[in-house]
Amino acid sequence: MGQLRDRMVHDLELAGYVPKTRLIYLNAIRDFAAHLRRSPAELGADDVRAWVGRLTKEAGIGPQRIRQHMAALKFLYTKTLWKPENVSFLSWPSDPQKLPTVLAAEEVERLLGALERPKYRVFFTTVYATGLRVREACRRCSERHPCASGEGTEGALRDAEPAPARHPPRVLVAGAAAGTVVVRIEHERPMPQC
Repeated sequence: MGQLRDRMVHDLELAGYVPKTRLIYLNAIRDFAAHLRRSPAELGADDVRAWVGRLTKEAGIGPQRIRQHMAALKFLYTKTLWKPENVSFLSWPSDPQKLPTVLAAEEVERLLGALERPKYRVFFTTVYATGLRVREACRRCSERHPCASGEGTEGALRDAEPAPARHPPRVLVAGAAAGTVVVRIEHERPMPQC
């Protein structure tokens, strides 16, 4: 694979690939040639199909690594060897949907209980209970609002006019004079991103 490797290295450099990507592509093609014990120039679409089938069935290789092998094969056959028909059937594997890790009630209680300052415990309890994302919560706590200064905290929860479904509710937390927590939910249009 000496001359073919040199041609592929040259083509990768001309295409502007970074050294790490070049190395990944060259190693993928080396594995392909070593498995079939022939030069990739002599191999056809059936050989490529068999190799990709072996990769997908092999344990321990995830979709990202398979995509790297496929990208290397596509580059080799389209740019270096000018035989795009050998890889035209390839399609990218998708990542499996991963479910988020859900903590048990005891774990959440222990995590929130580890916060020493009450204002942080209240803040993170509210963020967890309302399902806010970290970015949304940070934006909410940095806004100036009468509720943040303790004004208008007579009611624990005030009803607001429903907003269109595409606008998430705004959640604010403030401490009342007696040390109780007041949560106020308002519907608003999202703030422009800076």
